[in-house]
Amino acid sequence: MLSRMFRNYLAAALRNLLRNRFYTAINIVGLAVGFAAALLIALFVRDELSFDRFFAAHERVYRVYAIGKPPVSALSESNTTERGVDEWLPLEFHGVERVASLVTDKRSVRQGDLEVEEEIGWTTAQFFEIFRPPGGRWVGRWLIAGDPVAALSKPDGVVLTRTLARKYFGRDDAVGGVIEIDRKFPLRVGAVIEDLPSNTHLKLGIVAVSSAPFARKDWGATYVRLAPGVSPAQIERGLRGAIDRRMPFQTVVAGNQTLHWRWTQCCCRSRACICTGSPRQANLIPRQICARWARWRASAC
Repeated sequence: MLSRMFRNYLAAALRNLLRNRFYTAINIVGLAVGFAAALLIALFVRDELSFDRFFAAHERVYRVYAIGKPPVSALSESNTTERGVDEWLPLEFHGVERVASLVTDKRSVRQGDLEVEEEIGWTTAQFFEIFRPPGGRWVGRWLIAGDPVAALSKPDGVVLTRTLARKYFGRDDAVGGVIEIDRKFPLRVGAVIEDLPSNTHLKLGIVAVSSAPFARKDWGATYVRLAPGVSPAQIERGLRGAIDRRMPFQTVVAGNQTLHWRWTQCCCRSRACICTGSPRQANLIPRQICARWARWRASAC
């Protein structure tokens, strides 16, 4: 009975569709476009909401930002900090579990007959303790070979992603292989990790130890991982005193004047912090410590 009723309804529907072919085509195309648009929007929202949340304990990972007005220029914003901040932050704040500064630059990389200009990230072993895959350890599918933390504990250590290992060595397990930087500085591969997902701001293929004498020494992105239960507000309250103790006055020559200044004021903001770069760069981590130096202490000599 039900099957006969269903066949009758289906036949009636098909006759109606064939009788109004133009409107049928419009309805089918509209339905397909609507489903496709809804699917694309859902995928976009999913990608945005999961951006940089791939890493374990991402809710405790913060990035230090600088926003201020130097005495000789307009208000400036930077997602990098001066050298040395990663050294004194854990000394000043016990709530900071790990801290690492990442500096990137383009260098010539050679292995055998292959030589390509690549972007290299210079950092310390703590970088791979801050940014850990799901599960909190570099094991399983995310680790191809070696140990990234141990690799950057050596003065000539380097970590490659799977793509870069295949590119230079033709295989996934490239541990023990040697690449040359600028044709004269050898680095030994200590670990190969899986390629990072696309929805992260970290676009690294080669990560080398920053203590190498030929590494770039410059302002870099400073990342911290706070201890459980520690809020950014707790860090903020002590930042001003820490800056007074750790960051000396700097000298800027402006025309016929010599100005002495240093950062003196800090604040902490949530993910709504507006920094330089695209909207995705402005929200790199779910929350950030935005070290804002909005007032400068300057005096003419």
